[in-house]
Amino acid sequence: MRILQVNKFFYRRGGSETYFFELADLLKKNGHEVIHFSTKAGANLASPNDEFFIEEINFGKREGLVRDLKKFGHSLYSFEAKKKLEKLIIATKPDIAHLHNISHHISPSIFSVFKKYKIPVVQTLHDYQLICPNFKLFTEGAVCERCKKYRYWNAVFHRCVHDSRFQSLAEAKEMFFHRACQFYEKGVKCFVTPSKFLAGKLAAWQVKSKVENTPLFLDASRFLPKYEPGDYVIYFGRLAKEKGIDILFRALADTDIKLKIVGDGQESEKLKVKSEKLKVNVEFVEHKSGKELHDLIRDSKFVVLPSIWYENYPMSLLEAGALGKAAVASSLGGIPEIIYDGENGFLAAPNDVNDFREKIQRLFGDNDLCEKMGRRAREMILENNSPEDHYKKIMKVYETLTTND
Repeated sequence: MRILQVNKFFYRRGGSETYFFELADLLKKNGHEVIHFSTKAGANLASPNDEFFIEEINFGKREGLVRDLKKFGHSLYSFEAKKKLEKLIIATKPDIAHLHNISHHISPSIFSVFKKYKIPVVQTLHDYQLICPNFKLFTEGAVCERCKKYRYWNAVFHRCVHDSRFQSLAEAKEMFFHRACQFYEKGVKCFVTPSKFLAGKLAAWQVKSKVENTPLFLDASRFLPKYEPGDYVIYFGRLAKEKGIDILFRALADTDIKLKIVGDGQESEKLKVKSEKLKVNVEFVEHKSGKELHDLIRDSKFVVLPSIWYENYPMSLLEAGALGKAAVASSLGGIPEIIYDGENGFLAAPNDVNDFREKIQRLFGDNDLCEKMGRRAREMILENNSPEDHYKKIMKVYETLTTND
């Protein structure tokens, strides 16, 4: 099968890009031809199809009224993406298109090309971009569902996008336009959600397209587990408000429990000040990846994820499990679909300092339980998130759509 994979970035920028590249490799290993469509950037990986890629645009930078209006028009409907994609399709003749993140940089203009050439479209949703202007269902320090029933003007009132009235207005207008034209509803034959939670939110927002729940995968054979507990707990990932790290600090205030924070982000300096004020025994480590990150996780006692937003299906918990580590995490969003309370970790009520403190202290003080949960965490990755199982589920979606068409 010739499978077109579409994503707005072609370098390892975040979790969605990791999945994008891993899925492409999985499909190629099983004998399929994978075709790429994306944007051009200096950090891009190599692709035989990059001559058809479109220019990358920096939407986070103000560049004057005229240029900003052009960028806004591109996010609504990109004629460049439409033109380049048609040339790619004529040259490669894909059987199916699998979309990932296309907002702003590529836009829904490409759906008319797929319709013209009768190519069925699947889209994996990595966030809440289909229903929320800032893609997170989180603003002003809390989860938010004000925009349900298409009330996108709330994003402007609450400055939901980068705390900017202008950017929030642009995003709200974009969503109104795309919803009015029903680009996604008419263009996508099947949405794939990593979590059942996200699928439930789509239903609550009355997204009527077909939805299949397919958990993300991880090749656990590439991760060397270490079940013996270390002497510190670890958080790794973005340092952002929605990650709830300040809750973690308050839970560990005036305790002897050592914490390592691995990552960077907009809240970095604020968190350093707060940790000193609360007397948290914490070490901040700059962003790490690959073996360096894995070694830090392997040498830890367990992982913590105190998120206060609706996590979709965090890859960080899959990686921790593959490395033989349990987790204490918020019982919010898709997290309970990975962490089973009392089995491969503990779930704590989001924003509940006392609950997090109790769960962390309980696991930190019991090495036998910590090791037992770590072993079970890896077993569950092998049971629920294997590449082989994921491949079968994705191919079932592909085959259903190509057969029906």
